[in-house]
Amino acid sequence: MRKIYTLCFLIASAFGLNANAQVIGENMMDNFENVRLFTYNLALTGGTFTGPIVNPSATGANTSTQVGSYARNPGQQYDALVCDLPGNAVGINDYVTRTKKFSMKVWTNAPVGTAVQLTIQNRAQSSGPNYPVGRHSVFTTRTSVAGAWENLVFEFAEQPWNQAASVENRLDQVIISFNNNSFTGDTYYFDELAGFGISTPPVIRPEFLWTNFSSVNPLTVPGADGVLTNVANPSRSPMHNSETVGRYVRSAVQYDVLRFAWGNSNLNSLAAYRNNEKKFFLKVYSPAVGTTVQFTLQSSTAFQLPYPQGRFAEFTGATTVANAWEWISLSHAGNPDGALAETAVREVAILFNSNTTAPITVHMDSICGPGGATGFVPLSAKTINTSIKANVYPNPTTTKLNVQMPETGVYINELVIRNLAGQILTSQSFAANQLSTATVSVATLTNGLYLCEVKTNKGVTTKRFTVSK
Repeated sequence: MRKIYTLCFLIASAFGLNANAQVIGENMMDNFENVRLFTYNLALTGGTFTGPIVNPSATGANTSTQVGSYARNPGQQYDALVCDLPGNAVGINDYVTRTKKFSMKVWTNAPVGTAVQLTIQNRAQSSGPNYPVGRHSVFTTRTSVAGAWENLVFEFAEQPWNQAASVENRLDQVIISFNNNSFTGDTYYFDELAGFGISTPPVIRPEFLWTNFSSVNPLTVPGADGVLTNVANPSRSPMHNSETVGRYVRSAVQYDVLRFAWGNSNLNSLAAYRNNEKKFFLKVYSPAVGTTVQFTLQSSTAFQLPYPQGRFAEFTGATTVANAWEWISLSHAGNPDGALAETAVREVAILFNSNTTAPITVHMDSICGPGGATGFVPLSAKTINTSIKANVYPNPTTTKLNVQMPETGVYINELVIRNLAGQILTSQSFAANQLSTATVSVATLTNGLYLCEVKTNKGVTTKRFTVSK
């Protein structure tokens, strides 16, 4: 009996038959329970992904408790669910030669014969507008039932890019397309996507701290469609216990932009960010799962130019929890203006839920990115000394602010008053006087919260104060 079963299995494989439960992928990639190797890139996805959710019909070919759901966007002809891998594909050629097969369980009410497609690609190469650059291989199958689970087995279809071999060891993205090349809006439940192995991902950590909205804040805010303020942390926890964070209230502008600038200096390592060897990071506290975050490196005049002029590179990510702090890493998504030199990059535009008009309030902190080549050093490691003690009074104040250094031998060199966006409003120098107590005028400031940057002979510290008249 064993020989007969094996022979039948080989015949089914040779003729490309759907052997259903008998043929499955080599390694489980996502079963929405104990194996979760995919990161669903909601910023690049066309429709609506939700998961894990309760299996709508835990019978037949799939009795799992949890599955994923994808509602296709009927307004996009080539709608796609974008899945980022933690490492790179291992053994892809076995799938191209049909030695091994991808498989995935699907439940849908879409018509029998609906096509399902997997595209394996390099994230950085395929992010540009020049299809099919970066696309290594395509695998297809079709549904055979409606309103019931089935185990679909994918067949190799084509290699769209004539240089596919150049990315064989750098395949870090899977595109799932349901009913590609149509304007349908059906919902698809899927589970147990299995296929190649994934290499151990490199550990990518934040490179430089750009701002923590308190002691480290060398950035300025030249413009914003919404409103940025420094506020108390809405949810202090072991994940993020900082006292002060940034809060951004998004406007109803479709492409609402918050701009941070660093002046006349160049950034290091931009090539490493564009190939995802390094990444932007920030902590986000959002009211919803799937809040998209986009960083656009650009020239200081880019906001005045028609898109994509002046936009050097874009990086995207999305939240995975609601009302809780989490680290968001941003992956390279494209280079809109290929003619712009990296030496022209002078600011980053941050977009929350870009291409929507719904306002949203997002808290953020610990924005991290590349360091600077000619003076922009976001860590401020040589100047910021959080151990320096300083007292500011009266607080709240009306017309003047007194600063007193309680430790012997610490003298005030300069007092700099900034708004919560980091812009300098006024300053007073005392470098030649060796003062342990000094006063700066705040008479021209309106009511609100401000920062007093205290520069001393031992380093720099920052204190918050309020003007109330």
